Amino acid sequence: MRFSVRNRTAVAMVFVVGGIATVANGTLADEFEPIVTSSNTYDSTVLTKFIPATAFITDVEDGDVIQLDGDICVYPSITTSHAVATVRAAVELPDGARIKQVIAYGRDSDTTQINIRLIRVDFTVSNLGVVSKTEALVTSFDTTGASGDFALASADNLNEVVGSFVTSPFSSAHRFHSISVDLTKAAVNFHTLCGVEITYQVPAVSTGPATVFYPIAPMRAFDSRNPAYAGSGLLAPNGSKVISIKDGHDSFGAVNAPNAIPAGATAIAYNITIAGATGPNFVSVTAGDATGFTTSAINFNGTGDLANAAIVPIAADRTIKIWGGDQSGSTFVIIDVTGYFAQLPNMGN
Repeated sequence: MRFSVRNRTAVAMVFVVGGIATVANGTLADEFEPIVTSSNTYDSTVLTKFIPATAFITDVEDGDVIQLDGDICVYPSITTSHAVATVRAAVELPDGARIKQVIAYGRDSDTTQINIRLIRVDFTVSNLGVVSKTEALVTSFDTTGASGDFALASADNLNEVVGSFVTSPFSSAHRFHSISVDLTKAAVNFHTLCGVEITYQVPAVSTGPATVFYPIAPMRAFDSRNPAYAGSGLLAPNGSKVISIKDGHDSFGAVNAPNAIPAGATAIAYNITIAGATGPNFVSVTAGDATGFTTSAINFNGTGDLANAAIVPIAADRTIKIWGGDQSGSTFVIIDVTGYFAQLPNMGN
C-alpha cells in the first residue's frame, strides 16, 4: 500500500481488548461495567466530531494511491485493475456516546455516485479468551443527484451507541465504528472526499472512572476572624454560614489564588481550625446547599484552639456550609483546603 501525501504523519491504530490474559477466575462481567443506553440517559447537547480527509486510508490493494489535494481532500489514482477505491477511517468517540448523524463533505461533479457508509465493528470476548468479530452496516447514503461541492447527511436519529457492553455473565462486547467511502476512479478530480462529521451525544451520567484526588498547595479559603471574608465573625450556637472555597487568600484576606478549586470539583480535603471559642460546642461541615447535618467535624471545650482534617462534598457553586452545634459556645472558624476531588474526563474507548 502506497501513499502520496504532503506533511502527513502516518498513524497506526491498534484496538486493544482488555481482560483476556488477566482473567484467571470469574468472568469478564467482573471487569466491565454495562452501559445504559435508554434515550433518557443522554445529555441533550449535540456534539460534533470532524474526521478530516487526512484520517482516511486506502482499503484496496495493488498499489493504489491516495493523494491529498492541498492537504485537505483525498481522491483515488486512476488504475485499470479497480473501478472503485474504498477509503476508511476510525470513528473515535467517548465510551457510551450515541451517534445521531453522519455528514460527508466533498465533490462529485459527474454522474457516478460516491457512497458513504457507517460500519459497526463488534468484538466479543468470552471468559475463555475466545474472540469473535462481526461487522454490520449502520447507515449508507450516496451522492446521487449531487453536483459540484456537496455536504450530504444521513438520517439524524441513528441512535447508534459505541463502547463496551456486558452481554452476558460470561462475555463482553466492545463496539467500534468506522466510516467507509467508495470513490470511483473513472475521473479522479470529480470524486473527492474532504471529511466526515459525526454528531453525537454523551451519557448524562459518565460511564468513565468516578473521581480522583488532586492535591494542591494548602490555601486559606476562609477565616471568620478577618472582616475581609464574607461571613466573618463568630459562628453562633445553632447558626450556620455558607462560605466559598474556590479561591485562596493571603494573610490580609485578599484573593491570591483565584479558582484554585475548579468548577466541576465534587469534594475537598480541608483542615478546620476553631479559635477564640467562648464555651464548649461542635462545628459541622457540609456542602453549601445542604439543609442539615448529621455529624460533627470538630468538637471543642472552649479552653483553647483546636484543628482537625476531613473531607466534605461541595455544592456546584463551590461552597460549603459550617454549622454551629446546640451547646453554649460560639467560635471563629478557619478553613484551609489541601486538595479536591473531580471526575476524570471521559477519554473515549
